[in-house]
Amino acid sequence: MKRTTHPLLFAALLLGAGIANAEPHPGPQNLAVSPDGKTLYVAAMTAKQILFVDAEKAAVARKTDLPMPPSGMVLSPDGARLLVTCPAPASTTQILAPASGVVAATISAGHTATAPVISPDGKTLYACYRFDGAVGVIDLAAGKETSRI
Repeated sequence: MKRTTHPLLFAALLLGAGIANAEPHPGPQNLAVSPDGKTLYVAAMTAKQILFVDAEKAAVARKTDLPMPPSGMVLSPDGARLLVTCPAPASTTQILAPASGVVAATISAGHTATAPVISPDGKTLYACYRFDGAVGVIDLAAGKETSRI
């Protein structure tokens, strides 16, 4: 019988001990797990990358460079999009295709966007704008912020 490790336990081990075959100190900050548990998405703040970790091989399979360090990320309910906030005075949300790691779209956001959360239907993204003192409401189909709370 094949012995497996739960992806979240495996991720905790990776984050605590350093990530196999990644640059020194990539600065892991956030984590998401693919619906099938085979891929871990690690937001590497220091490296300004998203690391795609093959959970079975315990190795980084692919990397995506970002314009700024990632401050948060969330996987869409269907697993088809990985949404990553990149903070700045004029922040962006990078929308990645998990299968390829390619940035499929970029959406403008408020000052120092962080802590993204997606609605259960996958249509709306909410992100905290740290220095605007607000939460942005982003319509993902339209690709733009529609309001602020």
